[in-house]
Amino acid sequence: MEKLQLQHDGAITIAVGQNRKETQWKNRGFSWTGFLSRISKVHRTSETFLEYKTLPKRKRDEIKDVGGFVGGTIQTGRRKAENVRWRSIITLDADYANHVPSLKVLHYAAALYTTHSHHPDKPRFRIVIPLQRPVTPEEYPVVARRIAADIDIEWFDDTTFEPHRMMYWPSASEDGEYTFMYQDCEWMNPDEILAEYQDWKDAAQWPVSSREMKSIKRKAKKQGDPLQKSGIIGAFCRTYTVSEVIDKFLPEIYEKVNEERYTYQSGSTTGGLVIYDDTFAYSHHATDPISGKLVNAFDLVRLHLYFELDVDAEPDTPVSKLPSYKAMQELAAGDDQVKETLGIEQIGLAKEDFEDTQWIKELERHPKSGILLVTFRNFELILENDPTLKNAFAYDEFNHRPFVRKILPWKAKEGPFDNMDDAALRGHIENKYGIRHKERLTDALMMVSRRHAFHPIKDYLETLKWDGIPRLESIFIEYLGVEDHVHTRKLTIKALVAAIKRIYEPGAKFDEMIVFKGKQGRGKSMMIARLSKGWYTDSLDSLNGKEAYESLQGSWLVELAELSAIKRAADIEQVKKFLSKTMDRYRPPYARMIEEYPRQCIFFGSTNTHEFLSDRTGNRRFWPFRCEDEPKRRWHQLTDDEIDQVWAEALVYYHEGFATHLDPEVDADTLAWLENEQHEHTEENSLSGMIEEFLEKPLPLDWNQRDISSRRAFLNEDFGSSAIEVLPRKKVCVMEVWTELLGRDPSLIDKRFSREVGSIIENLPGWKRSKRLSFKHYGQQRAFVRQKENSS
Repeated sequence: MEKLQLQHDGAITIAVGQNRKETQWKNRGFSWTGFLSRISKVHRTSETFLEYKTLPKRKRDEIKDVGGFVGGTIQTGRRKAENVRWRSIITLDADYANHVPSLKVLHYAAALYTTHSHHPDKPRFRIVIPLQRPVTPEEYPVVARRIAADIDIEWFDDTTFEPHRMMYWPSASEDGEYTFMYQDCEWMNPDEILAEYQDWKDAAQWPVSSREMKSIKRKAKKQGDPLQKSGIIGAFCRTYTVSEVIDKFLPEIYEKVNEERYTYQSGSTTGGLVIYDDTFAYSHHATDPISGKLVNAFDLVRLHLYFELDVDAEPDTPVSKLPSYKAMQELAAGDDQVKETLGIEQIGLAKEDFEDTQWIKELERHPKSGILLVTFRNFELILENDPTLKNAFAYDEFNHRPFVRKILPWKAKEGPFDNMDDAALRGHIENKYGIRHKERLTDALMMVSRRHAFHPIKDYLETLKWDGIPRLESIFIEYLGVEDHVHTRKLTIKALVAAIKRIYEPGAKFDEMIVFKGKQGRGKSMMIARLSKGWYTDSLDSLNGKEAYESLQGSWLVELAELSAIKRAADIEQVKKFLSKTMDRYRPPYARMIEEYPRQCIFFGSTNTHEFLSDRTGNRRFWPFRCEDEPKRRWHQLTDDEIDQVWAEALVYYHEGFATHLDPEVDADTLAWLENEQHEHTEENSLSGMIEEFLEKPLPLDWNQRDISSRRAFLNEDFGSSAIEVLPRKKVCVMEVWTELLGRDPSLIDKRFSREVGSIIENLPGWKRSKRLSFKHYGQQRAFVRQKENSS
């Protein structure tokens, strides 16, 4: 479309948002020309018009939501009636027109564009009219209704007159028709429109469509008779008519005009609140908090007294979850007349078996009806004192969940509190006490359980008493045939004392793990499982996210069986990071918030493969234990009494302050042994031996004068090169390995090879990475140098 040239241009201010759920609407200035240019362009969506029309409303709303605007200025960012300050344009949505009209029916500047639901056979369009001056929210619906009436008010949606109504930017299906037109005339003077009324402030004079009364009746039918509602809303509405709540709770807000109309005193119009059967109220006042809403007596009071409590609520928050709703419940419940209504209507008390006990007297009851209230405190008292439920629930601090500690009518033995217990407990309380509320009961159960918290492993450990016979350091030597020497004994003590430490000090640092290497059938996994006393898992199939963290809960000894979890890790750094974590942070199923779980477990690995490590630089966390000697006894011969004594001894070590970390000074010999063992169990790169031999081969004195072919010949010992006087190599670059050792074309070297060779050289004894140095034939290259000086 060509650039618009208008004779009648000017400035407008509108509020724009990214979508219908926007909570921070931003006021933006446009020229009328710029605004017309914006709406002249349509956003095409991928579906066909026929597909769009067959979609459910929710999906259609998502498709056509390409952002939108409110034709004026909004305060505080929220698109609410009370936050609209001015309107600078009129926007009218025509949902019931039988054709798209010419704008010539209007005698002032205007634009028209079709909406997403438009079809030639069923037109849908929007008319936009700029104003010579901004109008107030009170003036806006009066002016908008008059303009709509001049065209045909039956064409227009009844909500289009609301000052805070959002309009979508233009969009259409991929094959949908889009029409845009404008009229370049003088802008409309709102004062001339207002002057057409005898008294524009009298809501009774405003034009309305024939649908509005029908719409109100439909809304009333949909809401249902408030007098028939249960609970506090019904009680409130049966206690007070709409006119009575105005007299009692809102006398400063509305002024009575007649039996059916009231005036909102903070507005500038009169008689805009209409009363229907003294049961519902509907407000036409633009700045009234209930503007455009059909409300019963309860909501009329709620939305006036407490609407400010909902300012920070999410747009889709259910009414029953809004702060204003809860505040209104408290007001209604505390009102003496409402209490009286509830007392009369209450058909009886819940059956009481122990009315003479103090806790029964402490139960919170409705002061008039005597029925038990659905409160947290009541659930708490019942769980603590009911003869069936008393002392039944505790909190397992190891498994992080409630636990049933006695036989219940629906549970034949102790065990974790599960879904069946949850349902049965709710049923028990509802049947006996007549109250039910899942969330409050859950909260009360958690509080009561926490008061009776226990730790099953601590409880187990504190029953143990060591008999003084050392077993701890040799347990794996005895039953798995681990090599018997001082280092394996020391590391065994450290690992099992670390298991104790993490029970008494959850999250204590211990990021190492023993890895048992031995033939299948040795009983490595069974040994760990028996030692765990049942707090064991080998189901850690992933190191990622919540699934991995959940697998750790309830486990004391965690086995990475055949190192499956490690082998599936994309990066050894991920494995090291996982083992190094002292706390897992995630949201458990059905929990409301993310929680932190300091680790109470230690890790073991098991493998049948000799070279089970793949990274020479990331192995300090892995303590290889070779299970190659013939064990003195088999794992199945390990008795519970012996296991108890192993842990009793470990507990003594812990209380004596035994260090679970390896100190570089104190444990230097063990660290050196570990480094050698880790190297022994690390996968060898096929290039490693070749490169090491290449680096150790002495070079002739004229090496720098030789061309590449001569160097290759020397390295291959062609032409009797072995008789030449030589010196040890002092430096090397990756390009020399590629070109001279492997005989490859220098131009074909790639980064992956460079990284691989660099890692190999850097980990060879006696070599270290250096700065860039100059190399004959290769120029400046990243260099590796021999660490010790060699004589020439």
